Amino acid sequence: MDGRQKTRITLSRLAEGERAQVVQVTAREGALAKLLAMGILPGVELSLVQAQPLPVVRMGSTTVALDRELAQLVEVAPLGPGSRPGRGGRRRCRWWRRG
Repeated sequence: MDGRQKTRITLSRLAEGERAQVVQVTAREGALAKLLAMGILPGVELSLVQAQPLPVVRMGSTTVALDRELAQLVEVAPLGPGSRPGRGGRRRCRWWRRG
């Protein structure tokens, strides 16, 4: 980290289309198991695709819907607007190149 304190909010407060990094998951065993099975764990970058009626998040090529209670258990650090978390730039297609 660069020494600055990142702003933390719950996933349920993230704006539609905004990207964030999961900082902490505060949940009991059952809820924690659900979130981990969906791939929502600290360090993962995601974007909020839809806020209503239920939060829908995208992590790379995976899209999942959460209930509001689960979304309130996930603390995130907003990264700004964007729809492709974790890519770090343009996606390059190299499959067509030969030898």
